[in-house]
Amino acid sequence: MIEIREDNVGELLNRLVEMHCGLKAHLFSQNGQLASHVNVFVNDENIRDREGLGTLVKDSDEIVLVPAMAGG
Repeated sequence: MIEIREDNVGELLNRLVEMHCGLKAHLFSQNGQLASHVNVFVNDENIRDREGLGTLVKDSDEIVLVPAMAGG
């Protein structure tokens, strides 16, 4: 678990990338958008169903990053 305090998901992910620069290529596309294969949840709610990277977060929120999986 990592604790980061920011106002929204986009700021939080940018801070995470600053802390762990190798993550940027896995989380963001070349145009700076959230990669299509990455799902981000704030308290079990997908940010794509909310305000995307602008989704507001509180100190008590839990943010989970889930890479899409394929196979069969």
